Amino acid sequence: MSSQTLHTGTVVALCGDRAVIRFSRSPMCKHCGACFAAGETEMETSVENTLRAEVGERVAVELPPRRLLKASVLAYALPLAALLLGLLLGSSWGEVPAIVLGLCCCALAYVLLRILDRKFSRARTFEPRMLQRVNSTEEE
Repeated sequence: MSSQTLHTGTVVALCGDRAVIRFSRSPMCKHCGACFAAGETEMETSVENTLRAEVGERVAVELPPRRLLKASVLAYALPLAALLLGLLLGSSWGEVPAIVLGLCCCALAYVLLRILDRKFSRARTFEPRMLQRVNSTEEE
């Protein structure tokens, strides 16, 4: 497996310093969530327009799998771990306190994720990047 995941797409809109790229949905993209669905067979994502691409141009965009894995672990494993920790800690006081403490810990994990999301959004840590323009001959 390569160290990065490349997708080739078409610039469909420009918004300031960002470009909206539309891709054909591949099987490995089906449930990733890094892009927004744009119908059954397409997806879209917004990336910084570092190449100053124009509407209609084909570009290659990458999202390293490690970043995607880290984002998935944060989004799914952290709340689950907090829920289980709360259940474990609360179980010494009984079933109802365990459930309440578990849910409270899970809610705190989501609050933490919301704070981290703002930080990661500013740093653009988990954002796809535009790499290069692609000619139709390069795609074949």
